[in-house]
Amino acid sequence: MPADSNERNIGHAWTSDFVSWHGPAIGDKADTLALRVRAGKFDARHVWAPTVIHPPGPYYYMFYTGVGTDGGKAHQRIGLATSLDLNTWTPSETVVLSAPQIPWVKKNPSVNYGGSQQLRDPFVMENPDGSGSYIMYFVAVDSLTGSAEDMAVGAATSSDLVHWTPKARPFAATERPTFQGHTSVVESPHIFRRNGQWWMPYTVGQDQVFFETSTSADPTDTVATHWSSPVWLRGVSQGRPAELQYWHATEHLVDGSAEWLAAFDDNAIAIDIKGIFPTDSLGVDSLLLDCPPKPPTTGVGDQGMLPARLRLTVAGSRFGTPDVDLRMELPWGVAVRVAVYDVTGRRVATLVNRWVPAGATDVRWNGADENGYRVASGVYFIRLSCALGAQVAKVVMLH
Repeated sequence: MPADSNERNIGHAWTSDFVSWHGPAIGDKADTLALRVRAGKFDARHVWAPTVIHPPGPYYYMFYTGVGTDGGKAHQRIGLATSLDLNTWTPSETVVLSAPQIPWVKKNPSVNYGGSQQLRDPFVMENPDGSGSYIMYFVAVDSLTGSAEDMAVGAATSSDLVHWTPKARPFAATERPTFQGHTSVVESPHIFRRNGQWWMPYTVGQDQVFFETSTSADPTDTVATHWSSPVWLRGVSQGRPAELQYWHATEHLVDGSAEWLAAFDDNAIAIDIKGIFPTDSLGVDSLLLDCPPKPPTTGVGDQGMLPARLRLTVAGSRFGTPDVDLRMELPWGVAVRVAVYDVTGRRVATLVNRWVPAGATDVRWNGADENGYRVASGVYFIRLSCALGAQVAKVVMLH
């Protein structure tokens, strides 16, 4: 297979509950051509590893790895595309970050990479210092280690998401050996806050996910001694889920009080998404990954206060109005979608599309459709869907 025959498009799909996935393509399918390679450009051969951020203003920003031809070399650079709707993307003609711009990156890694510059897997987030600036994490070959050509995680900062200033040194701690032995390749870094620490997961040797933690206030602190030794993600996950041995390229999501961790599972050839919960361990590095999500361990008294299962019921109607009162009962918090459908299956209105806490939650449908018009008399079905399953309630609307 030719070297440039794969990884030529970036697509997307969306969901409100991690169960049903949708896309803008025909048949509600995922879009597979949101971004594609461009002949004669820095991304002529491959595009991969997108990360999206939505700063104040109308535009979404997607940073991605672009691989060019470069006269026989496959140099990797970080590119930028923008969008108003997450469907149509306009790639920039200008590279936002390249290996020659970064002081510590090896410019001609000839031992393992045939002279092709390695700079990939961007992850961008807002700087937590409140300055309104941004941080980009990436991986590249470290020139400060001599001839070893080991990869390390690096960082750059920006005030406008277009012009980036790289840190003078990499996170040298990401080059430390793991139980697998010497660490020569690290990929797909990202960072998030958990248990009062910064967590930085990355994939080692295209094989296993490790992470390091730091109590530093600055997530761009590159001093190796300020970061823990590499921690094996599967090793500190309660029950050591078997599928974690196939995980690569993790991503973290916070939605209200919920935390999620996703990764590519190369055994299932799929993306796994799991909720993150506390364990019965006191270790700050331990976690429970489970999907569908289940509640943290609680006392007997606490368990009795929560519903035993997912339920949706019609609590009643209000005399003289079209209002219908509903009650959701959730055994634990989860992202929920509640929508109204007519007898043909057409969605009439969306009542809830958010994270809902455990317990009982009341919802009211005012008898109107998505545009605010009162619906016609007839039978309607109200469906609750989430990662825990689905429930349907029937309503008869009479005028």
